[in-house]
Amino acid sequence: MAILTKTARTILRSRIRRHRDAVLIGQHINGEYGVTNVAGLTKDQLLATAAKFNVLLPDTDECDAYDTVLTGGYTGAEALAAADAHATGKNPSGPMMLVTPVNPGQAVSPVIATAVGTDADDADTEDDDDEEVTITSAAPSVAHVASTGTDAETEKAIEADVQSLMQMMATGNFAGYQDGLKRLAREARKPARVEYKTVAPIDPSKIKGHVPTVTGAKTMAEAGVPNLGGARMDATKLPTYDTPDAPTIDPHYNWHPQTAVILSVFRRGQPVFGYGPAGTGKTEFAKQVAARWGRRFVRISCDDQTEAQTLVGMTVPDKDGGVKWQDGQLTAAIRVPGAVILIDEPSVARPGALFVLQAVMDSDKKIHIAETGEVVHVAPDVIIMLADNTNGTGDTTGQYEATRRLNRATLDRPDAVIRFDYMTPVEETNVIAAKTGLKKQAAALLARFGALTRAKADEGKLAHPVGLRRLLAMAAMLADGVDPTTAFQTAVVEGAPYDDKEPLRQFWTADVDTNKLKQAA
Repeated sequence: MAILTKTARTILRSRIRRHRDAVLIGQHINGEYGVTNVAGLTKDQLLATAAKFNVLLPDTDECDAYDTVLTGGYTGAEALAAADAHATGKNPSGPMMLVTPVNPGQAVSPVIATAVGTDADDADTEDDDDEEVTITSAAPSVAHVASTGTDAETEKAIEADVQSLMQMMATGNFAGYQDGLKRLAREARKPARVEYKTVAPIDPSKIKGHVPTVTGAKTMAEAGVPNLGGARMDATKLPTYDTPDAPTIDPHYNWHPQTAVILSVFRRGQPVFGYGPAGTGKTEFAKQVAARWGRRFVRISCDDQTEAQTLVGMTVPDKDGGVKWQDGQLTAAIRVPGAVILIDEPSVARPGALFVLQAVMDSDKKIHIAETGEVVHVAPDVIIMLADNTNGTGDTTGQYEATRRLNRATLDRPDAVIRFDYMTPVEETNVIAAKTGLKKQAAALLARFGALTRAKADEGKLAHPVGLRRLLAMAAMLADGVDPTTAFQTAVVEGAPYDDKEPLRQFWTADVDTNKLKQAA
């Protein structure tokens, strides 16, 4: 019984996901390129779309049907037939990406690109000796694309269908139960057929500065990022952009151990929540992703005054009289294709601002401007990363007094929650030396002192340990010939909380031989 009801739910979800996957690709093609048909795409645009959604395309040298299908040469019925032939193995070297019109038989025109077939990941094969009915999946899908999931209304409908089947079983209506399962199985095997959903194209007039365009796509290896995190390399492939004001690449940045995981979430268009102590590289991670993939970097720093209109925007006086609309920080940022948006310290923002963040991280990914009636959709390939000192459930250390607990609706939006921690002394030594030119022996002494202060903070003997930024500031002074005691006082002590000043001096005196440090520098 449990196996059969699980299968029924799986079949329903499989159908819904394939429908939404098709809409997702169609929205991207329309929003990015302003066309409603893959026939209107150049080969480079098509390959960029395929890379974004992990859609497999056939080798052009091996597939004669490639140009025919992808230039819109098939009618709807022919496209469906070709997809069926590929999925059933009758034509395994046939096209792997097709166009599906709303009505089979009509020419391919108002259509969206879609992978045709049933995703093997979404339709389970269930076998059990105690059950007479077994549902197996249809042929493997032609391609796998990112899923946008199911909403509450869809889940309710699925559950209603499942409960109906369970009621039939409970009352002995086995014939009706079997007919219901057959209907679901037939439905799941149908190719995805969707209505075209219009998405307003990007409006360049509302984007400040250069309007970025796609130039290709790179995996983390191709972008020069070390392979850390364990995800498949192709899952880290992100579109590259031609943004002239992209951040500068830092060749010495120490990438997070789960970088591949984070990039794979970004590739699927989902947000990531990075948390950890100050100075552990959260902001720099987002900035370096923007740098490596040529994207605009937007940092939105929250404080206790950040509210909805800060992010959405407001009406302001017009110099010619009357009023005009002015985009808020988030509205302006999501208009930019490929932008990497860092929401810094959301736990200190007001509740109204969090509702706006939820809207852009939802499956709809949009902001509605009530004053103008405009609906601003998140532009293609936009990356959203939240960065905070806490994981959103409150501050347990006493170091971040202004933080609030984030509500579950906000915490449920990111696909991954990643902890950022301090580097090891060896890693920190290498970064300090590389960034400041300080000799490694001296850099190692500073890194050791930094590690000591963090241990003391864990013991409750310091409120705020010394982070990488303070160590870099001190190292730069030492490299310039500044006396170690002066460098320590100005870079660390003067900016520390009052209660930390004296403990820091004591730890410095006990742990650091300033004469040795001066000679090593």
